[in-house]
Amino acid sequence: MFLLARKNVELQEPLVDKLYKRFKAGAEASEPGYYQLKSNLDATRALIEPLEAALRQSNNQLCILLGMPVRDLLPELGDGLRPDTANPKEQKIHIPRPKSDEVIVGIPAEMLLRRPDVIAAEQHLKIQSAQIGIAEAEMYSHLGINGSIGLAASSINQVFTKYSWTGSIGPSMTWNILNYGRLLGNVRVQNAQYQQFVAQYQATVLNANQDAENAMVAYMRSLDQAKYLRDSAISAKNVTDYYSKQYNQGFLAKGADSAAQYNQLFTTVNFKVTQEDASAQAEGNIALNLILLYRSMGGGWQIRLKDGCRPNLNPGADDYSLPVTATPLPRVSQPAFGAPVAMEAVPGSERR
Repeated sequence: MFLLARKNVELQEPLVDKLYKRFKAGAEASEPGYYQLKSNLDATRALIEPLEAALRQSNNQLCILLGMPVRDLLPELGDGLRPDTANPKEQKIHIPRPKSDEVIVGIPAEMLLRRPDVIAAEQHLKIQSAQIGIAEAEMYSHLGINGSIGLAASSINQVFTKYSWTGSIGPSMTWNILNYGRLLGNVRVQNAQYQQFVAQYQATVLNANQDAENAMVAYMRSLDQAKYLRDSAISAKNVTDYYSKQYNQGFLAKGADSAAQYNQLFTTVNFKVTQEDASAQAEGNIALNLILLYRSMGGGWQIRLKDGCRPNLNPGADDYSLPVTATPLPRVSQPAFGAPVAMEAVPGSERR
C-alpha cells in the first residue's frame, strides 16, 4: 500500500506546486485551495512511513517463522509490481490470489481431523481410555513366577566352587482384594476423566468446524468487497484525472467559483487516496482469509525446517497437506542468535 501512497504523492505534488505559484502571485481564492491541497499532500506523505515500518516488521516476522536470522527478504520476494494488463507500460501492484475464486463448500471430516489440536485431543482421549483398562486390571489377581539364585557353602573355601550354587523357582499370586473399594473408586475416577476428555474432544472438533466456516464466509465475502472497492477506486481515479486535467490546462472559473473548483479537486484527490487504500486492503484480505481457511483445515503445520534450510513452496499437487521440502539457503554474514529449531510433524497424523 505504501507504493500506492507514493504514487498519490507524485500525483499531488505538481498540483500543489502549481497552486502555490498562483497563491504567491495573488490569484483570487487560491489561498484556501493551496492549504487544502498542501494538507492533503502532507497527510498522504505521512502514510508512507508507518506502512514501510509495517512492511519491515512483517518481513522480520516471516524470518522468525522460517527459523532464520532476521534479514531483508525483499531481494528474494520482490516488490510485488507486475505490468498492468490494461497498460503494459505501467507497473501495477500484484497481490497473490488463487487461480480460481471457488473453494469447497462442505467441510470433510478428514480435513478437520488432521488439525494438530484435534489430533492432540484424540491422543489424550486414547491415553485416558488406556488408563481405565490399567485401573480395572488392578482389581484382578496377578500371577507370576518368582525365582532366586545364590551361593551357599559350609566353609569359606567352598563358596566359589561349582557345588556352592543354589537357587529356587516357583509361582506367585497377588490379589488386592482387601483394597477393592479403593480400586473401584480409581476406576470410576479414570472413567470420569475419560468423559471429560470426550467433552474436550467434541468441543475441539466443533471449534475447528467453526474456524473453517468463519474463514470460508470471510473469504467469500472479501471477494465481493474487493470487487466493489476496486470499482470505486477506478471511478475515484477517473474523476480525479478529469479535474486534474482541467486544472493543469487552466480551466478555472473566476472569483468564488474557482474556490469551489479547488475544493472539488481537494475532495476528489482525498477520496481517491482513501478508496485506493481501502481497495488494496480488501485485496490483501482475500489472501489473508484464504490462508486462514487453509490453516483452519489443518494445512501448513507439517512444514519441516532443517538447520540452515528454507522451505521450497512447490509441493506435489496431489498432497493436500502440502509438506514442504527444504533447499539450502545462501550463507549470510549475519550472526545467528542460536540455531534454528527443527520442526517435526506430530507422529501419527495420518488417520488409521
